[in-house]
Formats: sequence, C-alpha cells, structure tokens
Amino acid sequence: MDNSDLLEKYANLYNYGVRTSDFGPVLGLFAENAVLEYEYPFVGVFRGIDHIADGLTHRLQHLNLSVFNIRETQTAAVADYGDEIAPITRLGGIILQSNGGKIKRLVIKK
Repeated sequence: MDNSDLLEKYANLYNYGVRTSDFGPVLGLFAENAVLEYEYPFVGVFRGIDHIADGLTHRLQHLNLSVFNIRETQTAAVADYGDEIAPITRLGGIILQSNGGKIKRLVIKK
C-alpha cells in the first residue's frame, strides 16, 4: 500500500472513529513508535501508539475528515483536508509518511 492509499484509508477509519467513538481500527494503521503531530496551539505531538490512542479518544476535537488534492512526494503523501460538511473548503494540510505499510509520522498542518 502506498502513502496515498494509506492516507485515504486513514481518513475513512478516522471518520468511522468519529461516528462511533471506536478509534481501534484507525489506531491499527499506526506503527508502535509512530508520531502524530498537530501544528495547532495547545495540541502538539503524540509519540507512540499509546499516546496517540489517548489523544484520539480523549483529547482532540473531531470533525469528519475529507482529504483531497492528494499527491505523492519521494517520501510522503501530502494532501489538503477539510470537513465533510464542506469537503473542498481547505482547513489545512496533511503529511503522511509510512514504513512497512504502517503510518510512522502523520502531521496535521494549519
């Protein structure tokens, strides 16, 4: 699975977690030592699967994620994101890097 496919799968499973409060499936996409980084004030960086799980289930505000303009670089998938309510209104960007089919670094940009 390439980074673009993994990013689309992340968005789908993240949205499933938002709808059901079950983030287990999306957490399965992350490597044990993954990093989830938000470039927003008061959010910051979550290092390791346990910290990411805590962030997804208890700390973060959630919206139904829409990813678009996905493109591949040498090392990552890069995309714009918005809310499913206004799916092509850009709220920020996402950078996903993987290793062995697992997310190793996911950056949510303003």
